[in-house]
Amino acid sequence: MEYTNRIVRRRFWRLRFGILWNLKPKTTMLKTIRDAVQKVTRLNINNNTRAREYVMARCLFYHFARELTGRPFAEIGAVTNHDHSTVLHSLKKFNVHYKFDVFFKKSFHALESILEPTPSVEEIVAEVGSIDEVVRQRQELIEANVKLKLEIKSLKENKPRLEKLLDGIPEERIQFFINNQMSAFLKMERATLKKQQSYEQANAKIRETKQTAKQASFEETGIRVRDKAIKSTLPS
Repeated sequence: MEYTNRIVRRRFWRLRFGILWNLKPKTTMLKTIRDAVQKVTRLNINNNTRAREYVMARCLFYHFARELTGRPFAEIGAVTNHDHSTVLHSLKKFNVHYKFDVFFKKSFHALESILEPTPSVEEIVAEVGSIDEVVRQRQELIEANVKLKLEIKSLKENKPRLEKLLDGIPEERIQFFINNQMSAFLKMERATLKKQQSYEQANAKIRETKQTAKQASFEETGIRVRDKAIKSTLPS
């Protein structure tokens, strides 16, 4: 995903959606993108810090601001109180961040889905292939949305407890923990739960097999007792 090779796509976006973006004042367009970046990364990109997370978050802002508005580097940089050379230097680091940093890559795709304008119904059908497929995908999205709402509800219920635990910890350190130690912990826990489920399923199958064998043994014993009783009634 070379930054220099994205010029054609950028121009396409500007031509296709330029009217929608131009309905807003220039400063509003850039601030909208900035707010989206800050919401996704949970970082204030106007903070005057060279911490890695903030540098990458600003790079995301510069990237989308340039792609979607085509505004000069100086005007884009002014939003974060930086000059045009800082913006240009940051954009040159885009490929490296995207290739090697998980936080940057995930944030990029999240922002892409948020900021990219919604296509028309005709375009969706043309891309997917049929109305039925669109309906099926819509149903999947509805189910996913319900699941997300339940997760959000659970997070809100646990928010006071989390806030108490994280009280006094700098925001950038919390984000670092989420992107590194917490991700590793959750991955390990999911693997452990999966292993435990497999173990429980195997035990359930063993218990079922034993129960079936026991039942068969009871039935066989019953048949032998019955046959013995029948034989005892027969004349010798």
